Amino acid sequence: MPKNILIPQDIATKIYAVVLLMEGYNLPENILVNIREITDYFEEKANAQSRRQAYTNYKIAPIGSGQREAARQNYLDQARIHPDWRSTTETSTP
Repeated sequence: MPKNILIPQDIATKIYAVVLLMEGYNLPENILVNIREITDYFEEKANAQSRRQAYTNYKIAPIGSGQREAARQNYLDQARIHPDWRSTTETSTP
């Protein structure tokens, strides 16, 4: 299993920008495959961070406020929960 390393977000953003620039060049197919894997990874990571932030915003919004419901709907949208599977209001567990 490969080891994970932590990269500061500003450095990761720069790496992603460079990799995106490389996609435009006429490179061998094996290198393009690697570039696609890297861009897919960075996009997946950015989406996960965005979903996590949306969830955090939902959880810290004041209970009973329209702001909380809006944040909940935003989170469900980002998590791609189909509207048919959503409850119309937030449910709480005792």
